[in-house]
Amino acid sequence: MAKERRVQMMPPASLEARAGDVVLTAERYLKLSFFNQLKRKPSLERYPETLRLRRFAREDAICRQGEGGWTAFYALTEEDVAALLQEGLLGPVPEAPAPPGLVATVHLALARPPEPRSRGLLGWLGLQGPPGRARPKYIPIDAPRGAEYESKQAPLYAGELFGEMSCMSGSPRSGTIVAERDCYMLEMLRNILTEVKKDPDYQKQADLVYRARSLKDQVRELALFSELGQDELGHLCDEVRLVSYKVGEAIFDEHESSDGMYFVRSGLVKTVLNAAQALASAEVLDWPGLAARLRAGEEDKTGPLGQVWLNLSAAARGHVEQGEGPRDEGEKAEVLRGLHEFIRSPALPDAKLDKVGQEKALPASEPLRKHLRGLEKDPKKWADQERRRFGRLLLEALCPGLLRPSPERGGQECVLSYQSRGDILGEIGLLTGKPRSATCIAYAHPEPGQGHEAIKADKWRDSEAIVELAYVPRPSFDELRAKSKAFDEKVREVAGARQKRDAARRGAPGAQEGPDVSRSSEFQKLGLIQGQKLMLIDLDRCTRCDECVKACVDTHADGRSRLFLDGPRFGKYLVPTTCRSCLDPVCLIGCPVGSIHRGDNREIVVEDWCIGCDMCATNCPYGSIQMHDVGIVPQSAYGWRYALASEAGGGWMERGYRDRGWRSGRSPFRNDRDFRAALPAEWDGGPLCFRYAFELPDGVFRSASEFGLEVTSATLEKPPQVWINGREIGEHPHVRQGKRSYSLPREGGPLRSGGNVLAIRVVPSGKELEVLLDVRLDEVRQPIVLPNVTGDVKVVTDLAVVCDLCSGQYGQRPACVTACPHDAAMRVNARGEFPTG
Repeated sequence: MAKERRVQMMPPASLEARAGDVVLTAERYLKLSFFNQLKRKPSLERYPETLRLRRFAREDAICRQGEGGWTAFYALTEEDVAALLQEGLLGPVPEAPAPPGLVATVHLALARPPEPRSRGLLGWLGLQGPPGRARPKYIPIDAPRGAEYESKQAPLYAGELFGEMSCMSGSPRSGTIVAERDCYMLEMLRNILTEVKKDPDYQKQADLVYRARSLKDQVRELALFSELGQDELGHLCDEVRLVSYKVGEAIFDEHESSDGMYFVRSGLVKTVLNAAQALASAEVLDWPGLAARLRAGEEDKTGPLGQVWLNLSAAARGHVEQGEGPRDEGEKAEVLRGLHEFIRSPALPDAKLDKVGQEKALPASEPLRKHLRGLEKDPKKWADQERRRFGRLLLEALCPGLLRPSPERGGQECVLSYQSRGDILGEIGLLTGKPRSATCIAYAHPEPGQGHEAIKADKWRDSEAIVELAYVPRPSFDELRAKSKAFDEKVREVAGARQKRDAARRGAPGAQEGPDVSRSSEFQKLGLIQGQKLMLIDLDRCTRCDECVKACVDTHADGRSRLFLDGPRFGKYLVPTTCRSCLDPVCLIGCPVGSIHRGDNREIVVEDWCIGCDMCATNCPYGSIQMHDVGIVPQSAYGWRYALASEAGGGWMERGYRDRGWRSGRSPFRNDRDFRAALPAEWDGGPLCFRYAFELPDGVFRSASEFGLEVTSATLEKPPQVWINGREIGEHPHVRQGKRSYSLPREGGPLRSGGNVLAIRVVPSGKELEVLLDVRLDEVRQPIVLPNVTGDVKVVTDLAVVCDLCSGQYGQRPACVTACPHDAAMRVNARGEFPTG
């Protein structure tokens, strides 16, 4: 009897089947190009129902902007489709009208920017308001290439994978993807994608596709390389090396020599200060003594000191063998380079270590032994940062009294930024020729349900995630500078700007220890230790005049406050809800379009291509980021007027009707006790009339190609009647889950520049708590004009708003603090400046 084959089933997870799906066996799936290129093919039997072959017709929406995503898509190649057709597994496929290879297009919908307000004399003089920023050519999205900033679109081709970021982290979809022709897509859950990405042959093929389709565009987008011609650009791209790092590995360390720069291809990179294990030149207390100690390693090549000697280059050994050791910064840098190599991969005495190390193999050092007590016995299980920490402490123990002990090196770790697809890192050291100015670590999104704290604690030993980068080596960069005078001048210009920015970011690293109060459990629990520019209000001085809030509103062009006077108390201080400029700004993690980052003043910046997904607001643990409705008529709008239909009289839906005697309220309106109490006692549940007057600025009216009106009412047995400026709107609305959506053209439509009135008549059904009326009206600046898609595309209705620390103001003085007449408001670095009174 044949032995029964046993398959280990993984935890249940499945993709919902849809009409039009093509059913294939596991064996046939593995013959598709996505799997056929692999050296080690995944066992699809272990992951049943986690892979679907979907058919999409031309103009179908494959996924929609803002939706939560847990899957990735792969567009089948022409060869895949031809083979399946020949086997009779597919129906006939119409001829593709799109350009060859093009299967879909990514469309970004952005919200209307806020209308500027008068800013007074300071604004007129240019002393107030955010500094102008150069806009990028491309917006980073969850696809092989960015979306053009001007068109807000990006092409997708056959044989490409997209949606990786959503698949790996569950972040919202960065855009709406619409099929340009009838096509077939593999949709997969994370477990399938993880298995595929681990395969070395897949990596090679992905590298080839990246070089052919995306690398040049990514390099050309960078301001640093804008002066390169086509030949020079092609030569640079030929020199680029594609590298990858496991999550938790340090890509480079602060103080290391700068040997190149990187572009992020996929994944996240965390950039931090005060996290380095590498040795800075200033941390060597006695260079002649260090040289003598290193020379001793030549005689003991089997011990740890001998391993240090072996890591030195021939040039570094020559500098060490001089009587006084290295004489200038160049020679010192060469020696430090060898010491860094030892710190990265320190010599280990045995395959396994006991909890306190081995007396004969390791030098006596309490910091080293303390570090070992918290590690696994098997060094192979150590995380990269743990190994580097061991290497640094071992080097200090081998050279006692010659190096500054690492705990005295700097202050608490400060996260400068999180870089994602398309971002650049390591360029400052390359431009200036100085050592690295920060540490960059391969990072990962927190697992669902795991929480950010686990990632912060480096609990990612079992993670399969990798971060992929494109690396430009220094020799190739220097060669370009020598060949191109224009490029060399651009390098000098950018280097000066980057040095200025770096100096600003290091202006207040908070290296000193905080007062005793900052070590209390309550201080830590409230997250106050995170605050680099924490706002406090002394309640003994505060008179509740709200001048700080008024100043915040007046300072910003959109008229929205970034400061709210509610929050926790610590002693006599109120910690209001506003940005703290956190050491570790988790709000930067997971933005699907990379629109949020840290500015030069350590403020959080939200760029104008925010898609309103609220990922940053959700991630912020302190409620400091607010999602503001940017609708022309927003939800939850004040100023609605309403009356019984019997009271309204004729012409009540017209612009000139006087409704001063009507009741006023805020949407949404519900049939609840409070609403009924505002109506006359004799109301019998009959029809109600609602009016809302609003202004439509001429600039908005001219920039819009159409407007979207959404009316929500639970009284669908008798649908609501809608008028705009006395003109009834009844043209075939799209109805979905109680919402009636109307597309209103600009030309020939009911809206006009200037004053408008929206009027709605509702017939209640009498159900308790039913939604009588909720309304919103939005400008649709870039609609996807496709009959199968328009009604379902999510219009961006919100923008993230966060305190910018008044970084655009003259002198960067926080208006909330300056305006306080009683010196009750203050901004402090919580680690060293928290008041002890």
